[in-house]
Amino acid sequence: MYIEHGTNYKGIRLFLTKVKEDNNQALITAMTRRHLSPEEDGAKGPKHLVIFKVDKILPLIGDGETGVESP
Repeated sequence: MYIEHGTNYKGIRLFLTKVKEDNNQALITAMTRRHLSPEEDGAKGPKHLVIFKVDKILPLIGDGETGVESP
């Protein structure tokens, strides 16, 4: 679920299926946005890459169109 900030109930519900889980550290490092020191990164524990397929996108409230398309 993704809820937009504001006074109204805006957002979307995502229905996902797990496709793959990977522990390839080179791939995880290439996809990581944070810039932590090796000590800080190690203190956070191991990282795992999980890939999902988007099955359905619905509005936060109701079952109408969201205007968001899945790839």
